Amino acid sequence: MTKTYKMDSFLDVQTLNEQAKKCPDTVTIFDANHSWADAKSLLGLMSLLYAEPVMVTCDTDSFFYQLPFKEVS
Repeated sequence: MTKTYKMDSFLDVQTLNEQAKKCPDTVTIFDANHSWADAKSLLGLMSLLYAEPVMVTCDTDSFFYQLPFKEVS
């Protein structure tokens, strides 16, 4: 499953990282430039561009219910 979110601050990125670490499946983030990072790697997340919304991909649907972000359509 893939959902799109707008990250407004580094705190949002940290929250995503913390939630991803709790998920048993892989959580991958794609930015507008099609660069990607493993959401469990804070250093990887810091390499992405957040000026535009990012796509979050995870096979576990329940992962998305734990994210405190509003989905962007």
